[in-house]
Parts: sequence; C-alpha cells; structure tokens
Amino acid sequence: PVAGGTQVMLDDVTQFGGASIVGDTDGKYVYWTSHHHGGALSRCPIANLDKAHIEPVATVDNSSEGLFVDDEYAYYQEDESLVHGKPIWRVAKDGSSEPELLAELDGGFALVGVDDGFVYAQDFDNVIYRVSKTP
Repeated sequence: PVAGGTQVMLDDVTQFGGASIVGDTDGKYVYWTSHHHGGALSRCPIANLDKAHIEPVATVDNSSEGLFVDDEYAYYQEDESLVHGKPIWRVAKDGSSEPELLAELDGGFALVGVDDGFVYAQDFDNVIYRVSKTP
C-alpha cells in the first residue's frame, strides 16, 4: 500500500521476465502485465488492493517490458503475434474498447516512454523509435 502497512500480493508474475507494473496518472489504479501467451493487462484500484478487485483490461500475448498509461489509454508491446513484427498497442484503461494497433517494429524490445503525442520504443540494436499515440 502507498501509505505503508501490510504488503498485498495481487498476482504472481515471477515466471514472467517481461512483466511490467505502473501506477495510474491520477493515482487511482495500478496496472500490470503478465508475460506469456494468453497473458493479460490487468488493473486494481489502489483503494482496494486485493485479488477480489482485480479488473481485466486486455488479453496480451507475451508482453515486452514497458507499460505506460496516460489519462485515457494503456500502451504496451507484444513480443509475438499473428501480425508481422512486434506490435505496439493502446487500449482504454478501463478495458471498454478493443486494443488498437499503433505500429509494428521489427526487432522491437521494450517500450521506454510516452509523452503527449508519442510512444517511444527501443529495439535490440538500442535504436529508439517514436510512434504516434493515435492509430
């Protein structure tokens, strides 16, 4: 808990090296991914940090490292998919919409940042790419 106190286990992602966790911009939710085929992007309200309050946001296949949220969306990248390259997605933070494809990068490795207009990703050659936040 943010205010201290007893630790709370929400999800066991110890087997998933690409799992990421991030707090919401308004401090209401915490978001995380589990890195495996058929994995998930989930969220839980900070006011009720327990397994009973976990909310699914999207199915995520083999999420890469890096997860970001802004006022409306969560942004993530997948290592494997049925489309060419490594896709970068955005989805409504509450899971009320289907994920939208923003880009596909060959050799994509991790999301490293987000700002007002762009998502930034790093590839295996340590090259940084800038991708529009809108499809």
